[in-house]
This record gives sequence, structure tokens and C-alpha cells, in this order.
Amino acid sequence: VANLELARKTGNEREANGKRGKVMDRVRMRGKERGKEREREMERERWRERDRQTDRQRRGNRK
Repeated sequence: VANLELARKTGNEREANGKRGKVMDRVRMRGKERGKEREREMERERWRERDRQTDRQRRGNRK
């Protein structure tokens, strides 16, 4: 970008540092995706645990 100072003043950091901004966005998105994936995994684990507990209770009631 020709006018770096103007870009910085207007708060347009992506334009101020050219391609570096795009790369950072990509990295940031990747981090966000990983976070979401971790959340989903935790949720699945919680459901599995709940299922196990209900199974134990059912078995206990039958005995």
C-alpha cells in the first residue's frame, strides 16, 4: 500500500501491513476453529459420561 500512515491512522491494519494481515487472519481463524472443535469434543465427552451414568442406574434397578 502506498499510503501506510493514512491506513494506520484510519485503523485499517490489514492495509497497513499488506499481505501479513491476511496470513494473520487465516491463523486466527484456524485457532478459532480448533477452539470450536475442542468445545464439541468436550460436549461429546459430557454426553458419554451422562449415558454411562444412566446405564449404571438402569442396571442397578434391574438387579
